[in-house]
Amino acid sequence: MKKFVLIILSITIISCSKDEVSESLVSSDQKIEEFTYHYEGNIYKLKIDFSNKEQPKVLEESDNKRLKEIFELPNVVFVLNNGDSNNFYLFRNVKEYKKTNLYRESIKALKKTENSLTKDYVPNGVTFWRDLDFTGPSQTFSNSVSNLHLYTMPNDGRIWGDNITSIKLSGFANLELFIDINYSGRSLFLNSFGRASEWRNLKNNTWNDGFWPFTREYNWNDEVSSFKLYRR
Repeated sequence: MKKFVLIILSITIISCSKDEVSESLVSSDQKIEEFTYHYEGNIYKLKIDFSNKEQPKVLEESDNKRLKEIFELPNVVFVLNNGDSNNFYLFRNVKEYKKTNLYRESIKALKKTENSLTKDYVPNGVTFWRDLDFTGPSQTFSNSVSNLHLYTMPNDGRIWGDNITSIKLSGFANLELFIDINYSGRSLFLNSFGRASEWRNLKNNTWNDGFWPFTREYNWNDEVSSFKLYRR
C-alpha cells in the first residue's frame, strides 16, 4: 500500500526518539507527540506523553472520546499516510476507502512496484494448511471462495471453514480474509509481490485492529470463513 501496501487494517504506533518530537509540543519534563486522524471530513487530534517509554500516557483531550467511538465501529479501516507516521486516514469500511483517491494512488504504487520486480514468479494463488508450519491437510486456490464451509480438506473430510492455521500467498496477488461467509465480517488484507509470502502460525500471531492506544487484538487462527483473491 502506498498507504497500506494493501492495508493491513492494523497499525501499531511506535514511540519516537527525543529528537523526533516536535519542539512546540514538549515541555521541560514531558515528551509529547501529537497524532492526527482524518475521518469523514473532520480532523481529530490525539496527544501522548512518552516521558516514560515503558508506559506512555494518553493525555486528556476533547477528541479522545470521539476517536474511541470511531475505533469501535465494526469495520473501520485505518490507513497510514505515506511518509508520515503521525497522520492517519480513517474510513467507515473498505468499500468507502476504495472510493477515494488515497486508494487509487495506493494501487498505482503497487503496479509501479510490480513493474520493477522480476517476472520470474510462481502463478497467483493461495495455499491453506490446517496446522501450523505448513503441516496437515493443504489445498491451493486460484479464485475467491465465498464459503469455505462448503469445501472439504483433501484426504481428511473436515471442512476448511474456521480451520486454517498457516498460509502461503504467491505471485502478484492480494488476499483478503473474512471471518464470515459471503465476504462479510471483520477482514484482513495480506500481500505478495512476485514472491511467496508466508504466515506460518496464525495461532500465535495476532493483529491489532485499530490504532494505538485504542487497539483490539485478534487471533486469526481458525477464524477464516471466506476470502477474496485479487490477481493484478
